[in-house]
Amino acid sequence: MREQQSFRRRVRRDRVRSLLSEDSQGAGSTADALESLIDLATGLAVGFMLEGSGGFADDSAADPGPSAYSTLAWKETVNLLLAELESLPDREQTIIRQHYIVGLNFDQIADGLQVSRGRVSQLHRSGLARLRVRLGATEPFFLTK
Repeated sequence: MREQQSFRRRVRRDRVRSLLSEDSQGAGSTADALESLIDLATGLAVGFMLEGSGGFADDSAADPGPSAYSTLAWKETVNLLLAELESLPDREQTIIRQHYIVGLNFDQIADGLQVSRGRVSQLHRSGLARLRVRLGATEPFFLTK
């Protein structure tokens, strides 16, 4: 469990670093700060949701009580994300799955797909943008009596 927790922390750090380095490489000084923040938050949220989809052992065994992440709304959001992930083009889908579920960094994914790290970064950004648009276009979830 400790190794997995350490691995998860390292993956999160790598994700943040990769998202920040994408902004500094391609955007330059004309980047909109709000758009950069949205991209960063989207990447982290997608990763957080996909982590609970079976790639890691559940480390919440210490707290047996219900959490915010076991609610119906959370489960439906994760299922919606997974369904939208299936509708992405194959390469974008593969990159997002490899990065967030398997935990590979962009260099490892690039080696596996035999493309450059920059191309993986482009496809990753494109996939997250598509997910953000598609998930933003869905109706919000409301509980009714």
